[in-house]
Amino acid sequence: MKPVHLNHQKIKKAAMALTFILGLFLPMVTLPAPSFTQSVSTEVSLEASTATIPAFEIITRVEADYLRLEDLARIPGLTLTAHPSRDLKTLKIGTQQFFIMPSADGRLNVLDATGRETWHSAFRENGADYVERDFLVTIGQSALLEKPANGTPEPEQPAATANSEPELAAPLLASAENSLPMVPSANTPAENEGQAAITTNAAEAVTAPADIPVLCYHHLLLEAEMSPLQKINAAIVSVEKFERDMAYLKSKGVTTLTMAQLQAHLKGTWTAPENSVVITFDDGYQSVYRYAYPILKKYGFTASMFVVTGTVEAAPVAWDPSKTVKISWAEMNKAKNVFEYHPHSHALHGLSSSGVPLALALDEISLKADLQMATGLLTDKGFNKTRVYAHPYGVHDARADQVLNGFGYVMAFALGDAPASASDVPFALKRYGVFPYTGTGSFDRMLER
Repeated sequence: MKPVHLNHQKIKKAAMALTFILGLFLPMVTLPAPSFTQSVSTEVSLEASTATIPAFEIITRVEADYLRLEDLARIPGLTLTAHPSRDLKTLKIGTQQFFIMPSADGRLNVLDATGRETWHSAFRENGADYVERDFLVTIGQSALLEKPANGTPEPEQPAATANSEPELAAPLLASAENSLPMVPSANTPAENEGQAAITTNAAEAVTAPADIPVLCYHHLLLEAEMSPLQKINAAIVSVEKFERDMAYLKSKGVTTLTMAQLQAHLKGTWTAPENSVVITFDDGYQSVYRYAYPILKKYGFTASMFVVTGTVEAAPVAWDPSKTVKISWAEMNKAKNVFEYHPHSHALHGLSSSGVPLALALDEISLKADLQMATGLLTDKGFNKTRVYAHPYGVHDARADQVLNGFGYVMAFALGDAPASASDVPFALKRYGVFPYTGTGSFDRMLER
């Protein structure tokens, strides 16, 4: 018999791993864990089943509808238990098991039984945890999405028409249950009950929608991470400055708008609140997910990211501040409670051999193919619901505008160091670039309406 050589280092590591696992899960077995199971106040019988459909409170945010995690415990056969000493909840139904716990940066994660992050978005607010509504499909409870809690059929919705106004998404506010108050547009004619709308004379002045400042950031890095060259790169704003920018905007009572809200405001069908802005990020850097995402959440702001879809990573890449690492689809999905995503082209963010931006150098067929690819990728992921585009390098021509129009796009951004205005061409809206030297005085001038 051959002698057996023991690797004591490997044995030690295995023992430590086993100790960690036992320390994590044994308390849930040996100690009574608080249960979130509640009695069902409203029950409706499922067809051919004795199970009941629980009543859920739906929380609507920019990116999705959410359910309170505690309410899921009302589903027959589902258990939700809290770890007695860790910030960890375990959800079990049938053979499926999930863990809900916060990450180091404060994000709430939904992990599968192997400890891997799932694509499901979640958030915590005022001590309560929420998970996106489509999580019901994953746990085999899609029937709950098809029937309302009160058991009555959903009213039939009228078919959308070409003149239908865009649905205004609720922004991320201090409370996810609050939506932005919608006030009538200044251009909406007053109506008396039972009377025809009062029209204005053509000679009377009509108030145009106020201009809206749209801020454009690119890349973020901690000051300690920056190389000497990065410190003089105008496209790189320090995380510390970005935090100060957001704190200052919050102190000014700023409201951030979604793209659907911006479009409605500029069309005059809805009036944005005073001190409204739109925050955008170009190119799709991982640093925006790493640094801007938690800061925006902290201040209750929403933002839009224009990604070059051909450079989006298939899976998260290790962080390296010396490189311009791009965001992954998984990271985009995790941050969709703050960000909406739109194309910055699929592969046109570059120059031709003669130094001309590709958007101007290529023919119309190539422009269509690129936009079709970018639009398809984002649509398949559930993004770009309000079709908005950011021109690479801010350049475009009549051909590009026609291509955008043909694909159902309603707005596009160029450059201009000026606010977005109703008097602008919709496919040439202006934005303010935000740079390392952009100070509070500049923000004050941007907010003047």
